[in-house]
Amino acid sequence: MKDRQRNHDRARKIASNRGEKSTVKNRVVITGVGPVSPIGIGKEVYWDALLSGKSGAKPITFEECDMNQYATKIACPIGKFSLGDFLQKTKDAKYLGRTTQLAMAGAKLALEDAGLSLERLEATTGRGTTE
Repeated sequence: MKDRQRNHDRARKIASNRGEKSTVKNRVVITGVGPVSPIGIGKEVYWDALLSGKSGAKPITFEECDMNQYATKIACPIGKFSLGDFLQKTKDAKYLGRTTQLAMAGAKLALEDAGLSLERLEATTGRGTTE
């Protein structure tokens, strides 16, 4: 209980330093996780990779580009990813950037991990698509 109060006091102090008021409404509760990372996509795959010490770092290679001109030679790319594996494809999906696609897949995985579904949330909030 003391840790909880200390954390609350800390949050209140940070908020006041920013000129904000700390309230219960400012709290965040993590109910599900949806990792989409270089070492694995999905909670189990990701966790197993973490425990085994797997690294997502790889040398950057482009067939048409000489990478020696760049200082950075290592990246952590997310390979073998298709948004269609996570969400139903729509005609507008082709316009989404890769980062947005990765975020959408992570959100879908987190919702499933929390025991929620997009359909349930759309029904609860009254939001949805017209398609």
